[in-house]
Amino acid sequence: MELIFKLIYNWFGRRITKKSLLKKPYKWGYSSSKGFYIGLKLTLAIDCKTMQPLAMLMHERSPNDAKIFDEILRELKRRRIYRKGDRILFDKGYFSKDNYQIAITKHKTAVLIFARGKNPLQKVFDNISYPIECFTGENRNKDLYREITSKSRKMLKKWKDYKGIRSKIEDFNKILKQALSLRRIHHYTKESIYKTTYLNVLLAGLITSQGYKTKRAIQQLTET
Repeated sequence: MELIFKLIYNWFGRRITKKSLLKKPYKWGYSSSKGFYIGLKLTLAIDCKTMQPLAMLMHERSPNDAKIFDEILRELKRRRIYRKGDRILFDKGYFSKDNYQIAITKHKTAVLIFARGKNPLQKVFDNISYPIECFTGENRNKDLYREITSKSRKMLKKWKDYKGIRSKIEDFNKILKQALSLRRIHHYTKESIYKTTYLNVLLAGLITSQGYKTKRAIQQLTET
């Protein structure tokens, strides 16, 4: 999931240019939902069963989701979050053939990136190529790559079956944005922004651990 932090910076209605922010700890970004803004983007991985946060990344501006796909998997691997056989789901903003290639051949993990457009199976898997070393030498592991590819293909074929998990992610997003008021953030240094973000993600995890996991419970929480 991702969350845009929009800083309340323009208190006096002055025009803010890119040049005026060169020596500041924040920059202009652009989001299709927010338009131009000054702030950061949070990318958060959560456990879909327990709704507990697993890892988070902060980026200046709004880098395209597809371009940070590899970085997210590297962070999950560094934290030893995912293991062989785990399923990792990504929103449709990360969808590309290259990212399936990265997941299967570089990280050796099956993923589901929610589809956009028609015939996603043909678009993704027709040209998946395995590294040459998996066909030669003593450590040949062609069967492993084929198994991972098959698992990813099956998940993508039935991607609509996983829409309920995507809904859980949106529910966690609502806790952060509405119950914890992170639609806009009133801090003006990276240190304070990061500290506030980490504390609120931790608090959101504590809230879900207390049983606020259903849509009704989350709605009641956000209305109080």
